[in-house]
Amino acid sequence: MTMDRNPSHRSGGFTLIEVMIAAVVLVAGMLSIMGLFGVALATHRSNIDTARLAAIRADVLPEALREAVEIDPETEVLTCRDLDRRPAPGHPGFFYELRIESSDADSGAHVAALTVSWWGGGRQQTDRSRHVFRAEKSFADLIRTRFKEERQP
Repeated sequence: MTMDRNPSHRSGGFTLIEVMIAAVVLVAGMLSIMGLFGVALATHRSNIDTARLAAIRADVLPEALREAVEIDPETEVLTCRDLDRRPAPGHPGFFYELRIESSDADSGAHVAALTVSWWGGGRQQTDRSRHVFRAEKSFADLIRTRFKEERQP
């Protein structure tokens, strides 16, 4: 029996080199896809923080303004005080501070700076936002005031 060693005659399989190249391409593709999981997880955490901060602002800001801003019903004089670090009600692990930054006596507009802080990713995180509000003549009107949020850079 003679063996046919003619190079033009090949069997129907893959060579070792072809299999190794395919494996390298497959591993490179899988590593690239796995790298996207870290980016997706970071984006997901950021989106959760953004949604949670929006909820905290909606819960905390009206209450904080009710406590920090007082209008004398007789003289209609506005008195503002800053609120130091306090726990955010209904949001364990989150704290807030409120500072009344400025006011325009002519228009009645005031700017409140709300700082929310929490521990995340092994370090303390903070979010600062500015809110413009208009103090009305009565305290009840202040509670119903609409807020315009301006993100601070």
